[in-house]
Amino acid sequence: MADFDDLGSLDDLDSLDDLGDLEEISFDDPPAAAAPAPASAQPVPTPAAPQAAAPAAAPTSGLGAMIHDLISKRNYQQVVQIAETQKDAIAREPQVQAMVDMARTRLQQESYLLSYLEAAEQARAAGQSEQADQYLKKAREMDPQHPAVVQALTALMAA
Repeated sequence: MADFDDLGSLDDLDSLDDLGDLEEISFDDPPAAAAPAPASAQPVPTPAAPQAAAPAAAPTSGLGAMIHDLISKRNYQQVVQIAETQKDAIAREPQVQAMVDMARTRLQQESYLLSYLEAAEQARAAGQSEQADQYLKKAREMDPQHPAVVQALTALMAA
């Protein structure tokens, strides 16, 4: 919070009447002299939160839209292949670069995720439910939307 000493000096005021009625000041209301903003400048409603597997919003470029579509289909290998051939175009678009980075991460995590799920299944079959839950939790932290994780969770709930 601000300290009154940080607010500066009151020496510039001729009297306290220059301050006006402080009880009527509202920081929520726009200043009276300000003209209302045109309809085009009104705030746009925030869209719903994106799914974990997809980037925040579909990019407008053709390359960005194609990569966004591939990610939504979980085709990370093809995204990485395209990124290798389109390095310059991707470097010019930070949003597309972020999508490519996410696809690379998911692709690298895939083998670990599948090994955690396999270990969870083996632990559960051996009657080690706590160990199985730990492996499943690790896989879920990597990619909660992964079809194999969803399938494992669905099977666990059905049991």
